[in-house]
Amino acid sequence: TYRQQSGKPIKTELTVTKAFRLLKECLDEGHDPVNVINTSIANGYQGLFKPKFALNDRRTGRDVNRISAPDKTIPTGFRG
Repeated sequence: TYRQQSGKPIKTELTVTKAFRLLKECLDEGHDPVNVINTSIANGYQGLFKPKFALNDRRTGRDVNRISAPDKTIPTGFRG
């Protein structure tokens, strides 16, 4: 396994229990537990961590690829 190959074996049953609990919480919040594990491995983390952003936060965020329509009104007092 990854932990064995990295020279950092799982030390206790409590470690496994807490890891499963965290993955269950991530799943309940709509995150894929496999992605949580893969992110930890890819970044060289020694543990598992919840994603920083909730899934719904990303969906409701501003779409950076959308071009907004220009404002055609001239502000009161504009002197250009």
